[in-house]
Amino acid sequence: MSSSKLESDARGLRAGAIRYASAGVRSRQDVKTYLERRGAPRQTITSVLDTCTERGLVDERACAKLWAAHWARQGYAQSAIAHRLTQ
Repeated sequence: MSSSKLESDARGLRAGAIRYASAGVRSRQDVKTYLERRGAPRQTITSVLDTCTERGLVDERACAKLWAAHWARQGYAQSAIAHRLTQ
């Protein structure tokens, strides 16, 4: 594959991940999983995660609060929620 094709693919992955991160509350793991499923190389994933973090597009605390509230509504005990969040 040519270097221009690789650069184009990386730009496309980056743009898609930034759109994905911008569409809602996302964690770094959410964005990482998004990129991994699309076959992004490790260096692209690292670079995109850094960019998303710098731009404030990922928010671990907000994601944790949303998941905790979701699990609480489903009747999970506080200790189970805490355990899941640490996973």
